[in-house]
Amino acid sequence: MHLMELIDKNTITVIDLETSGLDCMRDYIIDVGGVKIGGWNKVKGKDGQALIDKGNIIGQFSSYGFCPIPLPGAIVDLTGITDADLKDAPKIDVVLKELKKFIGDSIVVGHNIEFDCGFLHTHGSRCGIEFNNRKLDTITIAKTVFRDKISSYSLSVLTKKFGIQYQPHRALNNAFTVAQLFLELAQRDDEAHCGY
Repeated sequence: MHLMELIDKNTITVIDLETSGLDCMRDYIIDVGGVKIGGWNKVKGKDGQALIDKGNIIGQFSSYGFCPIPLPGAIVDLTGITDADLKDAPKIDVVLKELKKFIGDSIVVGHNIEFDCGFLHTHGSRCGIEFNNRKLDTITIAKTVFRDKISSYSLSVLTKKFGIQYQPHRALNNAFTVAQLFLELAQRDDEAHCGY
C-alpha cells in the first residue's frame, strides 16, 4: 500500500515533544505538539485526472507540561522555553490525557518517533495512560524514498531538500514541519519498496 493510500484510509497524527533532557526515565516532557492529517485535497488536472494538491490538516494540539525541576540552561537555549513558561503549565498527566484524546486511534508519525514514544510510554505508564498506536518514522520513510542518495536524514536536511520552512525546537512548529515532510514523502513513496 502506498503511503498516499494509507493517508486516505486513516487519520494521521504527527507529534513532537520537547523535553528537559534525553533520558525518558529521568527527564520531563515540557512541550507537546500535534497535527492531525485527514486525507488529501484532490484537484483535477487538465486531462480530468485527480491530482493531489496537499494534505488536509484537520486539527492541532499544543501544550506545555509542568516541570518540577529547573530547566538546564542548554535546554532553555535550545528551545527558548523558560521555567517561567512552565510555572503554571498543566501537570503531565493532564497533558497526556488530552494528547491521548487528540490522537485517538490514528496512526502516529514523527521524525525519530522512537525518541518521542519512549517519553510517551514512560510518562504515560506512570499516569496509567497507554500509547499503543501504530507508528511511522519519517526517517525510515525518507530512507526508503531516497535509498541512500542523500548524506543525512536530519530534519533540517530533508526540509531544505523540499523547500519546507523549519523553525526548530518548539513542539507545534516541529509537528507542522514533520507533517509537511510526511506529505511530501508520501507523494514520492513507491509501493514496491515500502512495507506499510
